[in-house]
Amino acid sequence: MIPRKQLDASPGDIAAGLLACAGPASAPPERDRAGRPLLCARPDSLVCLSVRSGFDLLLGELAWPAGDEVLVTAITIPDMSRILREHGLQPVPVDLDPATLAPDEAALERAVTPRTRAILVAHLFGARLPLDRLVAWAHGRGLLVLEDCAQAFNADGFDGHAASDVRMFSFGTIKTATAFGGGVMLVRDAALRARLAERHARWPVQRTGAYAQKLLKFGAFLLVQHPWAYGLLFRVIRWSGRDPDAVVMAMGRGFAGADFFARLRHQPCAALRWLLARRLAAADPVRVQQRAAAGEFVLARLAAARPLGARAEHCTHWLFPLCVKNADALLPVLARAGFDATRASSSLHALPDGGGGRAPRAQAAMAGVIYVPVYAAMGEHRLAELAALLNARAEPAE
Repeated sequence: MIPRKQLDASPGDIAAGLLACAGPASAPPERDRAGRPLLCARPDSLVCLSVRSGFDLLLGELAWPAGDEVLVTAITIPDMSRILREHGLQPVPVDLDPATLAPDEAALERAVTPRTRAILVAHLFGARLPLDRLVAWAHGRGLLVLEDCAQAFNADGFDGHAASDVRMFSFGTIKTATAFGGGVMLVRDAALRARLAERHARWPVQRTGAYAQKLLKFGAFLLVQHPWAYGLLFRVIRWSGRDPDAVVMAMGRGFAGADFFARLRHQPCAALRWLLARRLAAADPVRVQQRAAAGEFVLARLAAARPLGARAEHCTHWLFPLCVKNADALLPVLARAGFDATRASSSLHALPDGGGGRAPRAQAAMAGVIYVPVYAAMGEHRLAELAALLNARAEPAE
């Protein structure tokens, strides 16, 4: 069975991380393959345990009054709204165009109020949004622009929009150049960044042993990335009476379970910081280009069904979220053909209506999304087979 997602790491990366848990043997690198400063080594950067941790840290420092609002592009992870509410803030959804993933400008105007403080805009599924107009619109109204680049790192020098107030990058388990944790915030205001660093330094440090256990777990998972081994894993999970989809999803979640905020509010350990720098220094844009080419190969062969972001200006197909009407019927068809498609490959969802914001297009699109495996290692034969099967059995969303 073709896995739903390949981890962007090697056994050597796991081994290096485990050795770092015993104490880094060398200073971390500071520049990437092209000689650019690493995101985590820039003077405007702050390395956190995750993007969620950084976002929580930021809101704690900004300390906006309870009841104030933050506009949020309507497809995001639920935890971002949860963090906003923890700080007494109201997330207000801004609908977007499913074809381009860009926020609707009329929806922005309808959603903004005198209590709006910022806009949180996410680049989704490996696509990048053109933000010149949005940043100018927001700054013209005195709003901060918080740019979620968690799914947009491509090792090609992209560092978000230069005028965004805060840009956030994730290197969690299923992300490009994963360090199995870690988030980088780029903060435009030096004074704000200094206050964030001071607040961050008061948080406890992640236990190195816990990080080593995580590396060992995903080292084992790397061993079952081959289709035959992954299929065997699925059968074993079923024989145990558990749901393979739920098990695989749970493995990738960084903050599942109780005490969400207690676990969120930690600094990354030294080993995670070191491995993050190592991964960023070695990250190869060619790998991302090959992934993008695989996505375009399938997209060009689809007769009717389309993924979210099919007309985005720049998309590397970090995920391939296909919009269909017959999701529940299609999944077992794909599984029998050896493709581990799922409705839950990520925790992304469409925000419910709230405040002055409504997101009917985002909600309708996400209601029918399935994630299908599309990456270069599958080879053109399997990619073409997948496209043909989707053409025969998928019912395109309207």
